[in-house]
Amino acid sequence: MKALPTILVLIAATLSVKAETSNICGRTPEVRDAILQATSAADDCAAVNLASVTETLSLHGKQLTSLKAGDFDGLDNLRTLLLGQNRLTTLPIGIFAGLGRLETLDLRGHQNDMIDNQLTVRLTTLPVGVFEGLGSLQSLSLRYNEFTTLPEGLFDGLENLEYLSLRYNLLTTLPEGLFDGLSSLQVLWLEDNLLKTLPEDLFEGLDSLGQLTLWGNQLTTLPEGLFHGLENLQYLGLEANQLTMLPKDVFGGLGNLQTVQLHYNRLTGLPAGVFDGLGRLEYLSLNRNELTTLPAGVFDDLNNLKRLTLGNNRLTTLPAGVFDDLSKLKRLGLKRNRFVGLTKNDPLFAGLMASIELDDQTQPEGG
Repeated sequence: MKALPTILVLIAATLSVKAETSNICGRTPEVRDAILQATSAADDCAAVNLASVTETLSLHGKQLTSLKAGDFDGLDNLRTLLLGQNRLTTLPIGIFAGLGRLETLDLRGHQNDMIDNQLTVRLTTLPVGVFEGLGSLQSLSLRYNEFTTLPEGLFDGLENLEYLSLRYNLLTTLPEGLFDGLSSLQVLWLEDNLLKTLPEDLFEGLDSLGQLTLWGNQLTTLPEGLFHGLENLQYLGLEANQLTMLPKDVFGGLGNLQTVQLHYNRLTGLPAGVFDGLGRLEYLSLNRNELTTLPAGVFDDLNNLKRLTLGNNRLTTLPAGVFDDLSKLKRLGLKRNRFVGLTKNDPLFAGLMASIELDDQTQPEGG
């Protein structure tokens, strides 16, 4: 009579073991093999303990052309999923369902256009809902793909996302509410796309954003309120666009900015007060524009500035006292402008401790 409970316990234990295993034989072969490798389950795809996959599942560079809904079912404890550099053009809705603990998702495309004499295939579209359920996701890379636009709502529910890379795509437009709800986002890379305009409220609500790059696009102007509310922003990259002017209040409220990159644009002038309130700014690049003059007092609020580049413009004169408040400046670039007779002994530079880069010749320089 005492043996019966023991038998029952063994039966229950056996059933429990069976309940913890899954048959993954019908999954996409590359996914099946990666799971088997991660679980050390040899070739037994009929009874796999998916709960034991807790760290990383790598399908990077496996030449995947498609994935099936259910490929990742049961991987509830997975933290990192690497799907980069495959031959996927889109993903099925629900492909990541159940990955509630996933923290890192890498969907980057190939950097090169040709691999092994074959044209590279990259993601071109993503359906709304493809990231549904990834509430723990912190890092998402979509760089080096071929998106021309993204649907509004694509990132809904990713309230813990901290890093988002969309660099090196073919984006021409972005919907106004694309980043709604990403209140934890700290880094947003949008450089090297084909963006010409941006909705004024595109970045609204990104209260935690510290780094934003938009360089290498085709922006000709910026909405005045584009960056309003980004009080924690420290780095802003706007270089290598086609900006011809800046709205006066475009940097309003960005009191924590430390770096602003504006070189390689087509700025012909700067509005008075455009840098007011940027008391923590340390680096400002304005070289390789088409500036012909600077407004008086334009740098007055930049008392923490350490580096200022104004080379390769069309400046012929500088307003008196323009550098007077730059007591912490260490480097001032003024080469290749159109100054005549300006030397490092000019009263303009009196009191500056900075290294001054200035052409030696006195004849006009080309811009």
